[in-house]
Amino acid sequence: MLRSSLIFFASLLIMGCQTTPTKFGELTLKPAIDHATAAYQQGDLHLAEGLWRRLLERDPSLLVGWCHLGHIGFRQHAYEAALNAYQKCLRYQPRQPEVWHNMAIIKLREASELLIQGSAYLPSEEAVSSNDSNYQQLLNALMLLQRVSQAEQ
Repeated sequence: MLRSSLIFFASLLIMGCQTTPTKFGELTLKPAIDHATAAYQQGDLHLAEGLWRRLLERDPSLLVGWCHLGHIGFRQHAYEAALNAYQKCLRYQPRQPEVWHNMAIIKLREASELLIQGSAYLPSEEAVSSNDSNYQQLLNALMLLQRVSQAEQ
């Protein structure tokens, strides 16, 4: 009786192990993560992006993948893609001040680029009004904020 009970429990354990799906973890994906990280560090952003996307297809909760896609989008001036990736990164772990910082920098960069684009439609310098002066002051302030944030990194 004891022997048959032991065999029964042993078979349950074995079946349980076989039917329990294994989740891809960072250890399982480590070689691929290292390859994607190396491509990013070497500046091959297109290769790095493809490698991170492939990893995220296998494990959408891979935090480091979403963060790297955010960095890649930022460096390629694909701000909407960067913000989407950073938001997914924060969905899995919201306590990441550097990601919140990067998202704020994107918003500053978007505002600065908008003002730079609009400056082509300002009157010539000799006819600058106080509104135009405010425009330039805002642009200068945004540019200064970007320089300060880059110095902190």
